Amino acid sequence: MDSYSNQLFVIKLIIADVSKCLISSSKESYFKAEISCRLNKNHSDKINNLYEKIKFIYQQEYYAYDQGKISSSDLVYKVHKEITNNDLSLLSSALEGISFLEKIGMLHQLANILEHEVVWSNTKSLEDKNEEQFV
Repeated sequence: MDSYSNQLFVIKLIIADVSKCLISSSKESYFKAEISCRLNKNHSDKINNLYEKIKFIYQQEYYAYDQGKISSSDLVYKVHKEITNNDLSLLSSALEGISFLEKIGMLHQLANILEHEVVWSNTKSLEDKNEEQFV
């Protein structure tokens, strides 16, 4: 999974000082999502619906982070957990090969697109993070 180390979603996790085990599992789920989404590319409307629901879960959990109630690692963990807990209800789909693991990966696919604003920290860049260390 080292091939994903330069991907935007990984950089966002690193900037946020997210636990290495969460970064590792995020890479693995991203890989699974890439495969599953390609296999289901003929069902783009169903896939897009899943992306919208996954982003909604993220936005709900991000609120707690933004209020200073949880850390960045807790945010990633809680979003992953909510996706897992809602796999067979809110996030159920008739698509083959898309389990909670792939849905967690879909979250990180969204984070890999700059315009979707899926972030794990209020820090915007590595430069910001480095400046914070000297303040």
